[in-house]
Parts: sequence; C-alpha cells; structure tokens
Amino acid sequence: SVYHGLVMADTATGALALYGKILMVKPNGSGWLLPKVSVNPGEAPTDAAVRAVKELTGVDAVVVEEFWHEAGPDGGMNRVYKMKLAGNASDPQGDPAVVSWVPFGSVHELPDVDRVISFLAC
Repeated sequence: SVYHGLVMADTATGALALYGKILMVKPNGSGWLLPKVSVNPGEAPTDAAVRAVKELTGVDAVVVEEFWHEAGPDGGMNRVYKMKLAGNASDPQGDPAVVSWVPFGSVHELPDVDRVISFLAC
C-alpha cells in the first residue's frame, strides 16, 4: 500500500494455542503480544506469519486459516492467522520471560487477544 508517497507496512500475525495456553512474545520489554512481523516485498502474508512465529519464538508452525484482517493505523493491512505446530517440538527458544506459552487467563484482557483466544479455542 502507498499513501502520499509513504509505504504502509502490511503485517502478519501468527496465533497458536496449546493446552489452554497461547504462544506470545514480549518484544523490547513490553507486554505480551502475538508474534507479528512486517510482510516483506513479494512475500505472501501466510509466509510472513510462519516466519514471525519461527523468528520470534523458534517454533515451527503452519497456517491453518486467516481469521481476520484489518487496516492498521498507518493504512497497512494486518492479517491474523490461526496456526498449528508443524512438528512435535513446541518448546519456544529463548528467555521464558520474553517468549512463552502463556495461560489464556493471564492475557485475555489484552487488545484483540480475547478475540484470538475465542477463535483458537474452537
């Protein structure tokens, strides 16, 4: 997307649930967030979602389906994908304070996370 000569960043978010927990990251010491990256030029948003989960958590996942998309504040499109593990390894790589399977009850009040949890629990 282009707006007045500025490129709007499209993003892709990967959402995984396992045993009542959701895979989340804490970038730069912020609060828990779903793994999300900018979509590179020429990259499919689904591929970006797979990359987001792998790069930010170390977990291999595949896209099951897109469950919502919306325009971001900069005009770029954010797509959120329901994902599942690609193999048996579900242990995130890195500091558990930064990447972890977080219980649904600990994060349901975060923006959009309640909507994601409702969808993933189906």
